[in-house]
Amino acid sequence: MELTEEQRAAVEAGPGPVIVLAGAGTGKTTVIVERARWLLERFGEGGPRDGEPTMGGVRAADGSVGPLLPENILVLTYNVRATDELVARFERRLGTDVAGRIRIQNFHAFGYAIMTEAAADAGYGERPRVLDDVGQRLLLRDLRPTLDLVYYRGGADPYHALGDFAAFINRARDELVTPDDFDHHVDAREAEFAARFGPLGAAVESIVARGDLARLKEVRRALAGGNGETEAHREARRAYFGDGLARWRSDVPAEARLAVEAEAERFLRDATAFEILRLRELGLVYRAYLEALAARKSFDFGEQIGRAIAVLEALPNIRRRYQQRFRHVLVDEFQDANIAQIRLLELVGLAPDRPANVLVVGDDDQSIYRFRGASYAAFRQFQESFEAVARRAGHAEGVPTLSLTVNRRSSPQVLLVAGRLIAHNETRFAPDKGLRPDRPDGRPVELGICRDDGDEADLVLERLQRAWAEDARPGKRWRDYAVLYRKHRARQQIVERLRRAEIPHVVAGGTGLWAHPEIRDIEAALRVLAEPDDDVSLVRLMSAGPWRFGASEIVRLTRMAYARGEDLLSTAREVLHRGELEVEVREPPAGDEDGHRERPGTMRSWLELVDAGSASGAAEPPPAAMTGGRGGRGERQAREERLRRRSEALDAALRARLTRLLEVIDTLTPSVHRDGPFTVLDEYLQRTSRLYDLLAVGTSEAQRDVLAVARLLRFAARWQRDQPEGTLAAFLHYLDVYQEVGGEPEGEAGTGLELDGVRLMTIHQAKGLEFHAVFVPQLVERMMPDLQGEQAILPVELLRQRAPEDFSLQEERRLAYVAMTRARDLLVLTTVEGGGARPSRFVGEVTEDHGPELAIDESRVAELRWGAEAGTPGPAATEEAALGAGPEEPAPPADATAELVRRLPLPTAQERRFALRRRAVELIGALEAVDPAEPFAAAERSRLADELVTVAREASREADEARMRGLHPLTLRVVAADSPSGARLLELAPLPDGFSYSSFRTYRECPFRFALERIYRIPVRETKPYFTFGTIAHEVFQRFVEERRAAHASGEAEPGMERLRELFAVSWTPEQFADPVVAESYRTRGAPMLEAFYGRELEREAEVIATEYWFDLPLDPGDGSAPVVVSGAIDRVDRLADGSVEIVDYKTGRPRGQAEVDADEQLTIYALAARDVIVDPATGRRLGRPARLALYFTEADARVSTTRSDEQLDACRGELLALARRIRGGDFAATPGPDVCRRCDYRPICPSRHEDGVRP
Repeated sequence: MELTEEQRAAVEAGPGPVIVLAGAGTGKTTVIVERARWLLERFGEGGPRDGEPTMGGVRAADGSVGPLLPENILVLTYNVRATDELVARFERRLGTDVAGRIRIQNFHAFGYAIMTEAAADAGYGERPRVLDDVGQRLLLRDLRPTLDLVYYRGGADPYHALGDFAAFINRARDELVTPDDFDHHVDAREAEFAARFGPLGAAVESIVARGDLARLKEVRRALAGGNGETEAHREARRAYFGDGLARWRSDVPAEARLAVEAEAERFLRDATAFEILRLRELGLVYRAYLEALAARKSFDFGEQIGRAIAVLEALPNIRRRYQQRFRHVLVDEFQDANIAQIRLLELVGLAPDRPANVLVVGDDDQSIYRFRGASYAAFRQFQESFEAVARRAGHAEGVPTLSLTVNRRSSPQVLLVAGRLIAHNETRFAPDKGLRPDRPDGRPVELGICRDDGDEADLVLERLQRAWAEDARPGKRWRDYAVLYRKHRARQQIVERLRRAEIPHVVAGGTGLWAHPEIRDIEAALRVLAEPDDDVSLVRLMSAGPWRFGASEIVRLTRMAYARGEDLLSTAREVLHRGELEVEVREPPAGDEDGHRERPGTMRSWLELVDAGSASGAAEPPPAAMTGGRGGRGERQAREERLRRRSEALDAALRARLTRLLEVIDTLTPSVHRDGPFTVLDEYLQRTSRLYDLLAVGTSEAQRDVLAVARLLRFAARWQRDQPEGTLAAFLHYLDVYQEVGGEPEGEAGTGLELDGVRLMTIHQAKGLEFHAVFVPQLVERMMPDLQGEQAILPVELLRQRAPEDFSLQEERRLAYVAMTRARDLLVLTTVEGGGARPSRFVGEVTEDHGPELAIDESRVAELRWGAEAGTPGPAATEEAALGAGPEEPAPPADATAELVRRLPLPTAQERRFALRRRAVELIGALEAVDPAEPFAAAERSRLADELVTVAREASREADEARMRGLHPLTLRVVAADSPSGARLLELAPLPDGFSYSSFRTYRECPFRFALERIYRIPVRETKPYFTFGTIAHEVFQRFVEERRAAHASGEAEPGMERLRELFAVSWTPEQFADPVVAESYRTRGAPMLEAFYGRELEREAEVIATEYWFDLPLDPGDGSAPVVVSGAIDRVDRLADGSVEIVDYKTGRPRGQAEVDADEQLTIYALAARDVIVDPATGRRLGRPARLALYFTEADARVSTTRSDEQLDACRGELLALARRIRGGDFAATPGPDVCRRCDYRPICPSRHEDGVRP
């Protein structure tokens, strides 16, 4: 893409600090990438360099000595997603080799890198542990009992105020406020209090003794908002009258006014003391938290930047190292930087002997992260920090500011409306900044005014469907349409409309793993295994697959358990053992032999009350006796007076379900206290065939379920790895805490941006994205803008910058501006007028003096407005008419149905088809599981077959309906498209970012195994022992060779055999092996292997160039698609005596013959990487095609060498690209066979497994 003149000026800016103010859609990321490319071309190797010779080389125009290398450029941005996008852009423009040498990180990752690289100098551990948000709150929870808190006591709730503590600590870090700084501030506040009211301690004792903390908290909050005296007087009046009412000041009798004034002063004093106490306790928590982190040798996420700053400030040698390394610093999304990040930028960018070559790019109109600590005025802070060096670089007016104003994204209409809105912000960095469109006129921006939220959702759906029908772009996708909202609740009715219309849609972030129905079912199973008397979890487990007890069956069992006063599982065992089920028969009430009327309190009467009183909410929930659960003796006796019980023979269906359920529970119970949670979970999934069934179903919905279960498996596997002695009960306790503090395991696809479907996301999540069409709903007051105001987390006196008075409103306006400028062609705004809602003030601002660029649709509220103008009857007249009217006319059927759907969402046709297909697979599995020896086997098989026939008939009807509606029928053709081996899997979960030799080998053996391992990412129960042994050997050899190489370079004594044994002993941990006998066997095999390796090292004369050399090899498919990136790590690269290169790969397995080594694909890929991308660290040039390749079989002490020609390397490239095309095309069909399936870890869950390959 051709650069604009503005972009070119920014890309080719001279030395020194520069601000690039880049409006929405003006190509700010392009400037970052092109700036790096231009710098390397201008000042890199082979490029022209201005300046005069110096003793150190050539003094370049950028103020540095010597050629500029990619390693000399640092690119920083705000978060992980932005980093990934930047890396991808750099790789496309500069190639993976050059891009991989440029340091591209977010601020936190860069801070962590400084800490780890300077660990020895700063006294940190080699790789300090970093707590995430959940870990931070778990640590705070553990600290609570050790602290003497009053304001934040929280009673028995262990999670009370953890969010407040975390927010305070994080904001203090962002503002570089230490515990000492904070304590000094609180000391000053306490001294002011003592001067006015007396000692603080006495006031606190009085507060605690009286116990009226709730009222004081109200006054304290008002005090923080500047309205403390008014609130104190209100509470004083409320206390005087004693009836909870505040009354007016004039209501206070004259003789009591002095007393009320005194009471108000007391409230004010105590509230002030309470505020100081709150601050003192926050300081106490802050200090204790940092001490706990230090004791654990850990850091939290926010501390990474603070610790990096501390290292650079305290250690000039480390600071100088980074200043010399990074001659150019480029910062993207600078408007989101906070005070700490700006300080880190100063320490790295302000070098004493060259210009501060720091270029920051951003848009203050898109600064929307103040709630995360972003600076109020990052650009002004940058100007102040870099003004002096800018003047020394020749910029008399300070830091130069360049503007990008040509918008290539949005239509002129979108820019005009959005610009009209943002112009109302008064404290902009460049008030006269405007955007100029680079596109021809488009369609007007649309504003729809709706009656209520449901009407608004209908409008969004209608307009979305019309836009899709009118969209003539080739290759249009639903993912090009987005609904952006301020708060999550704005999406609820829109999601329901999309679901019913069967329009594909993706909610960014989803509903969370723990809310996924399949995961809730599995979690219930784990809880039942850990706590057999957990009736609530057992009821959910019964209703889940594969048994799926009927509702009436569950109710009868729970009522029987309730009547007997025992847990549900014990009752189920008793029922199965006796072969009888006790059922209840209700005796008719006195005076009603027919028994048609039921007493109040029964389920039927409760439902009637709900029907009659739902509008007023008068109906009470049903009593516990109506819904199951254990009752006391008195309750049971009362029930027995109304009910009599009789025994019925257990029918075959219920017997079969109970048998299978209890078999699974009893089989797994012994492992609950012996094995970790992942082991128990994996065994449960195999015993119930849950993953097998879902994979056999093969629809997209089933694939989503499998992906969710895989996430849970990985979560449990990580916990078990970190807690090798942990039990299932301990895991569930951790899970309770994890869910309580909002923990969410890593997902498959981040915000779901890889999937096709209408995007629904918050405006914050949409930052940096763009769409063909954007819908912005709920432009109403109290929703957008949400003027609750920024919470005063830190006292304003400690903030480095003071916010403008109307900052909250300005930030909300920026949010709306960001939402609007995401649109390329169509922007639809909607608001609600009526029912207590009124349009946002932003609606008024965008409609000011509007022209044809804005089309307003008021037709949906015109009737309401006309009725009001014509004179709508008042409340009294309406009430009178209602009293005089007859019975209310029932709503027309169509209206009644619509109202029912609103209140009770019905399953869509797609969801019904999925349920039918899943049930069919479960029934087939149940038929296979019936034991012919059981006495009920014949009856159960007959029942299951009958149900399967019923499901088949229903599926046929669904398929016919689907065909008529143009939807996918439930046929084998669709199954093939939706199957786990079909292309649609890639619409739900992305391919890995790159490939490796092992991934290609797995795909060759079985494409479906590749899908399970690399796309579904289902973890296996245990690592093969030979993999573990090989990993240990590689690590030991690498460390020994590196130490020997370093000693040789420094002239020190080289490490010997004893050091090699020591490294092996350090790396060896028997716990890495599942079996201690196997572990000992491998340990004894280590000694001769080490001796052989050491002997070879002494004899070897080659120079070691690199060990564990990581490479990324891009292969161009030649069809315009993205490069296929093959990654790997070469064990060892040696330079031979003649200057040629040899690549060595260690193998701990069986030795191979010459023919196998000559054909080894892994060595071929290594040679291809060496020829095409790997750079010699000593010369900076490509290694070239290796002269020799070798496999060293460590246990056999055998070395087999080979070579590769350029023709062989090119042929390998073609084979890899052919495999990658198949993978990218979604060809994951299984290739079962006895040998392949016998070696496969996924054989228990594979629907296509070869039965000869499954061990009995």
